[in-house]
Amino acid sequence: MTHPIISFPIYALCFVILATLLSAVTPILGLWGSMVWAPFGDILRENHLGGYPIFLTGSAIGASGYWLLIRLFWLKSLRRADWLRTTLLCVAATSLAGLALSMFGGYVRGVANLNADIISPTLTVAWWFAFSISLYWSESNEQANTPAQAVETLT
Repeated sequence: MTHPIISFPIYALCFVILATLLSAVTPILGLWGSMVWAPFGDILRENHLGGYPIFLTGSAIGASGYWLLIRLFWLKSLRRADWLRTTLLCVAATSLAGLALSMFGGYVRGVANLNADIISPTLTVAWWFAFSISLYWSESNEQANTPAQAVETLT
């Protein structure tokens, strides 16, 4: 058996490699997954929302995949309800960031009016904030549900 100090860098490296692969594949999966929005295509086009399903689907897929990696490698105590909360918060954050960008002229009729240097960080920061809040919320809920005696033993 290897020493934990030696195995941790390898463990962390595996996590980083898998997270990198997930971030590279998520846009493609978001595009493919957005096919479920096809029945609403006419409504989306009429309201100039053609690209939003790709962002929302990619947000849900990315949140789910990254949550699974976090659970697999670091926080094994996460539950399915935590996954659902994380996914919903990330999709809501992506929606709100897209709405804010639209309000400030980010997209007009599906065409970007703002520089990509503004749009991408806005969506990314909103998504990461929602993801981080969901993990904090999950950890806070678990500590609240853990009996005080067990918490004292761990600290």
